[in-house]
Amino acid sequence: MGLQEPITLDHRVIMEFASLVADMVLAKQEPVQDSISQRKAEELYGRTWLKYHLERGDIRARRQGQAKNSPITYSRSELRAIYVAECQLTCRIKTRFENEKNEKKK
Repeated sequence: MGLQEPITLDHRVIMEFASLVADMVLAKQEPVQDSISQRKAEELYGRTWLKYHLERGDIRARRQGQAKNSPITYSRSELRAIYVAECQLTCRIKTRFENEKNEKKK
């Protein structure tokens, strides 16, 4: 059972990475389809998460026109890549914490 868990985790990581690469390729080929509105981005990822990563410079907002009321859009693949990276990091930290906790019990 111990051996299967890392293999399953590695498989999921590889599949997620492959999916991200496919998203990036599609974004280059069809930039219009990669575009997502601010409202949709907030629905998918949350306003706080979006604001946090905008302030850090992890993602870029693009205004579709010159006017102040022109819609703001984001790259769907860019948002997803940041989200997946964040989830992977959280998973690794949690696993490390649990391993250290289990070692202290022994």
